Order: sequence, then structure tokens, then C-alpha cells
Amino acid sequence: MRKMAVSPSRCFKKHLQATHRAGLMNAVSMDTAYVNLLSQRERCEVLGWAREALGKESFVAAAFIESQEGDVVSLYRRQMDAISAHGAIPIIFQTVRLHGQADQKKIAIYQEICAGYPHVLGFELIPDSRLTERFSTRRSFVA
Repeated sequence: MRKMAVSPSRCFKKHLQATHRAGLMNAVSMDTAYVNLLSQRERCEVLGWAREALGKESFVAAAFIESQEGDVVSLYRRQMDAISAHGAIPIIFQTVRLHGQADQKKIAIYQEICAGYPHVLGFELIPDSRLTERFSTRRSFVA
């Protein structure tokens, strides 16, 4: 007997729906999906699959710009526009280009990146307690 091939997108959608039924908000194109290995086309496909699977429900998607050339703010906003166009909440994965920036400079860059978006999350792996304390006392990056 021949086994029928199951579409990866179908399996992905079923996992998203099961996660939602469990009462959790989905997050796609994150580190668990190896976002750094996904092409722009693949990221858009994942966003489409998530929207199809979840209907009007909220989900989070990563804005990752590490391998791209250009202005940091413009690159993030382009990613965030694509994420927002699918009705998802963007989460910024910090680029190494922001490492070592003074606190005020980094905050100003985040404010510029986030301006005009209703919801943006931030994800930073660098242990910087000073910056974490400053962000945790604010409601959002945007003033």
C-alpha cells in the first residue's frame, strides 16, 4: 500500500490550530523555525499559511534583518509591513548592528522602527540589564 504524502503546509496549519485551541498565541518564523534560514519568499508563505490557519486570530511573526544590507530602520519596517499586512504582530530580533550602541541611541532607533505600528514586541538575546530595566519600565518603545 502506498502512503500519501502530506503537505508540509497542511501539517504546519494543523499545529497552529492546535496551539490556538490550547489557549496559546502562535509565533511564526521565530528561532524555532530557524528564521535566519528562511528566504523572504518562504517567510511570506509562512505568514500566509498562518493567516489561513488562524482566520482572524492574532499571531506573532519575527522581523529579522541580519543578513540584509541597508538602513536598519528601513529594513525592519519593510519586514514589519509584510508581517502587519498579514494581520500579525511583529517581534523585532535585534541585529548585531545595534550591539554596543549607547542606550539613548538604541532607544531612539527602536522608536523610529516602531513608529506608527499599533503593537511591536522586542526580542533581545544580549544580556544588558541597564537596557532591559529601561524598557521594562516603559509600556512600549514608542513614546
